[in-house]
Amino acid sequence: MPKLTAQLEEVMGRRYAASAPYWQKFEDFSKKLGDTSRAFAFAGIALIWVFKTSSASGEPRLPLYLVIAGFFFCIGLASDLLRLFLAAFIAKYDAIYALMDGNIVGADRIMYNLFNRVALEWMVILLEMSCVLLGFGFTLYHLTDVIG
Repeated sequence: MPKLTAQLEEVMGRRYAASAPYWQKFEDFSKKLGDTSRAFAFAGIALIWVFKTSSASGEPRLPLYLVIAGFFFCIGLASDLLRLFLAAFIAKYDAIYALMDGNIVGADRIMYNLFNRVALEWMVILLEMSCVLLGFGFTLYHLTDVIG
């Protein structure tokens, strides 16, 4: 396995040497964005827990807007998990591409083109952030109903 890793690093180093700083910035910023989105989703779920209401028997109840907000927060967390899964899947095809020195044919070439790392990762990040923002929107809408 170390021989394969050394060969992969050699080929990847040659192929991405010029664009390495840009890829590193992309990976750093997308990681920060994902971490922030995940933290906001957990904060939103905690906010729903704080603003839940109780029924006459003392059982917790969630108003409709908080249920919808919780749904969006959960979709945001699920899309964060999807982004991590896709990153692992794409890394596999990056490794295949590097080891074959760019000579991928057939189904592997279709899969490599289909799972374009930048486009897919940003689509999932946008889904994640928009779900979290929608969750906070529904939570704030519920709070304006309660307050005013």
